[in-house]
Amino acid sequence: MDLEQESKKTEERPFIFPWGSRRFGLAGLVIGFLLALGVRIPWLWEIPRFIDELREVNLAYLISRGQALPLHNAAHDIGALHNYILAGIFDIFGTGIYLPRLYTAVTSAMTVIFIYLSGSRLYGRVAGVVAAGLLLTNGMHILVTHMAWANCTTPFFFTFALYTTIRAAEQPSGGWLVGAGCSWALALQTHPSIIIFLPVVLFYIARTPGLQPLFSRRSGVSVRYHYLAVLAFAAGYSNMLIYNLVSRGGSIRWAMQKGYTLEQSPGPVSFVHNLIQMWVELIRTIGSVYQTKSGMLEYLAYPAFSAGLFMLGYGIYRAVRCRRALPVWMLLAGCTVIPWINGRYGYYIATRYIMPLVICALLLIGCAANDLWKLQQRWLSRRWRPIHFAGSVLALGAIILWQQGLFYDYCRRLADTDMSNRMALQIVEQTRQMAGLDRRGLRVNRRIEILIDDRVHIPNDPLPVLYRLAGLPYTVLFHSSGESDSALRIRWLGKLGSNPGIRRIMVLDEQTYRKLREFIPDARVVRFETRKVLHGTHGQIRTTVFLASRVSD
Repeated sequence: MDLEQESKKTEERPFIFPWGSRRFGLAGLVIGFLLALGVRIPWLWEIPRFIDELREVNLAYLISRGQALPLHNAAHDIGALHNYILAGIFDIFGTGIYLPRLYTAVTSAMTVIFIYLSGSRLYGRVAGVVAAGLLLTNGMHILVTHMAWANCTTPFFFTFALYTTIRAAEQPSGGWLVGAGCSWALALQTHPSIIIFLPVVLFYIARTPGLQPLFSRRSGVSVRYHYLAVLAFAAGYSNMLIYNLVSRGGSIRWAMQKGYTLEQSPGPVSFVHNLIQMWVELIRTIGSVYQTKSGMLEYLAYPAFSAGLFMLGYGIYRAVRCRRALPVWMLLAGCTVIPWINGRYGYYIATRYIMPLVICALLLIGCAANDLWKLQQRWLSRRWRPIHFAGSVLALGAIILWQQGLFYDYCRRLADTDMSNRMALQIVEQTRQMAGLDRRGLRVNRRIEILIDDRVHIPNDPLPVLYRLAGLPYTVLFHSSGESDSALRIRWLGKLGSNPGIRRIMVLDEQTYRKLREFIPDARVVRFETRKVLHGTHGQIRTTVFLASRVSD
């Protein structure tokens, strides 16, 4: 049975499960989700380090407190869906520093499930298993979805919208069509780059005979569902439509000012350069190649890179041949548009911009694997097929474990550096203990105040937002330019002497601590230290932070 016949057989199934029974299939999906979530929990809060994701988290905090009702995210070209979801999580579970990244990890695990369902329905169960297995421990995908940006949930919403589109088109259903319209609106809320794929979706739906209005009688899908799908999309993106209407295109103006990612010199030369860089990054992501090299030829020396490139090319060929080329057209749309507008490529932060292309590429690799597996099954005699099946399972398992090992080793090497959040999280947890918080987060000693030295250098200054989410009151003490040591001591000691009986916890850099330590001999002091690897220091310099706690006299 060739790929096209297998795909037609798959199309007839009412639902795709790993085994024949719905009960066992549902159990398999639950186990798959738990496994995917389990491999994403280690290093979740430590790596990558906080960048500006805390701006989006802080906006969600303000929403949960009733202090903001935004139409857009911290970035005006991204919808506020992510912020309201986090705000709802805060309302249900309480504010906490660990909840935002846990939410993105859950969406990441769900992406593994929906890429399996999409691959199974497009190319067969083998394709779904291979695509899901490769995504399960893909380090680039895990790193991207370890952060609490709205764009880090794009892979999930894109994959979910892709699945609903496939269901709507290949098993004509008005309900799935309306669901697809809403799903793409939600995906667009997470990042404006999703608009690149919408024309492909419309073309895919339109060229499917069962969903064309002229064929509505034959398919049983009423024309009104097409209008309902449009209304569902408009409703799902209504906040951004209103914002752009009121602000006269505020999202477009905001996007045009993104100098850190927007191509500054668009043209044929930059397009070709960016296209090559994008493909290198795409294949690096597929093959989990963490090492940065100077060109394509050097990357080809890595077997994983070369194998990923070959499998993707073969998958494109087979998908076109069997006329199930939706991922191919989406990949083509991304290659046609993204290099014109995006000039930033490189592992791993910028990888989130091409994550939808990574999803499509993995589906096509699954297509290639399914075709090769079927060919080998036909060539082998019946008695050798069980051995071939076992070998294939072991090979896929080895690739999954190899990817996981690479990712965990990468995180282990960065754990005690300023590329990690370990020190910031340790400071917050130690502060909670000093503040007298029990395990449930209830304050035993309510009279506390946290003083943060503005000279404390932790990348992107996460402590204020983390303290706010942890429910700990804080004040940042700024240093004046040219301030003498005696003036610094007077200001700090004056703050410590006010309101006697209050426990004050000081977060100090090394210089400030040395100037104050002889005046606070009764303070409980905890020292934190991390290696600096940012800006090319390679660990020769260390950042030291002191946490001192004392009760004011």
